[in-house]
Amino acid sequence: MAKKKSVKKRSAAKRTVATKKTAKKSTKKATKKAVKKSVKKTAKPKTAKKKTTKTAKRKVPKSTKKKAVGKKTTKKAVARRAAPPAGRAPKKTPKKTARPRLQRPAVEPMPLLPTSARAIPEPGQITAVPEEAVAEPVRNIPAPGTFAPDFELMDGSGHAHRLSDYQGRRVVVYFYPKDDTPGCTTEACGFRDSHSDYASVNAAVLGISPDSVESHERFAQKFALPFPLLADPEHAVVEQYGAWGAKQMYGNATMGVLRSTFIIGPDGRIEHVFENVKADGHAAEVLEYLRQH
Repeated sequence: MAKKKSVKKRSAAKRTVATKKTAKKSTKKATKKAVKKSVKKTAKPKTAKKKTTKTAKRKVPKSTKKKAVGKKTTKKAVARRAAPPAGRAPKKTPKKTARPRLQRPAVEPMPLLPTSARAIPEPGQITAVPEEAVAEPVRNIPAPGTFAPDFELMDGSGHAHRLSDYQGRRVVVYFYPKDDTPGCTTEACGFRDSHSDYASVNAAVLGISPDSVESHERFAQKFALPFPLLADPEHAVVEQYGAWGAKQMYGNATMGVLRSTFIIGPDGRIEHVFENVKADGHAAEVLEYLRQH
């Protein structure tokens, strides 16, 4: 009986020890769980990483990075240079003095040409003019009633023509600058178209310019001119009739033929002079004069 009681006491003691152990384990587990929960609550919530697409990412080129770094360094360097060292006064920059303005000498205006020399000529055989000739050009124009200066010139076919050979007829002598130019062509074609009308009033037509004989031949054949064109390359006859003088061409003073026409009577005297002639309609103007006088 005593042995049975002792065995029972031992088993009961073992049970109490086992229960104590299990109780300790459960308390440890509970404390651990409580600590973990508290740590989770106090810890910051994790932010979800944003998914970036390939298009959203912008790659900064290396050159821009270098430039940005260079700017920063230059700003620092400028700031260091601008700040004077301790104990030294900043340097004073000298003030700029205004330079005296140079006065230009007064320029006298060029003298204007007379109205007879202001007509714009056509291009062709022009020489430079001294200032004295531009200011006061000398033109010896034969006056009406005086005898016309006689001349002998060659036409495009090589035949010589003298003014004295046309005595007993009226002669229209017109001076023009150059063959086959717009204005001179218009004037020559006007005399060509009214050639029969000039023949009806017994008047001959002669054209004179400083062009060569070959140039006259080409010009006459090209436009079928029925009257002779006389060559005066040295413009000697042109000067005798006062048709050579100073004029303005593109703002420059030049010497050349001044378009003009002379009507010479059957007795060799000058009846009328047309100055500053306009090419268009001039042939009709001369024909009207011949009919009225």
